[in-house]
Amino acid sequence: MSSDLLLKLCVPHKTRGRLVPAEYTVNGEGMCKACYRGAAIDEKPALAVVPAKTETKSAAKENHMPARKEIDWSAVQRDRDAGVPVSELVTKYKVSNPVIYARTHTNGKKRAGGGKTGKASERAAKEAA
Repeated sequence: MSSDLLLKLCVPHKTRGRLVPAEYTVNGEGMCKACYRGAAIDEKPALAVVPAKTETKSAAKENHMPARKEIDWSAVQRDRDAGVPVSELVTKYKVSNPVIYARTHTNGKKRAGGGKTGKASERAAKEAA
């Protein structure tokens, strides 16, 4: 019975929220005279459009990002120099380990990267010595 009901309604109109009786069946779908002829369906919505709720100023303030944590990076560096594992620094300072690696140095030296690497740098080191 539900399939009979579906065939009696115009499917293109039904997808736009209108219940228009179908007079023709094309590929198993019901169509009204206008859709069968290929006439454009008017773009006015059949259902009432309810405007979205606007946020009040107090609600907008609640959605801001959390305040940035002030982290004493010199203390993080001192802990890292003292041999504290990075995993413990992550839990202590509540930052990710890539941030700790990027902001601190190992044993007072900057991390490798950005400079020449490979055989060319080894030759340069031998020449300087």
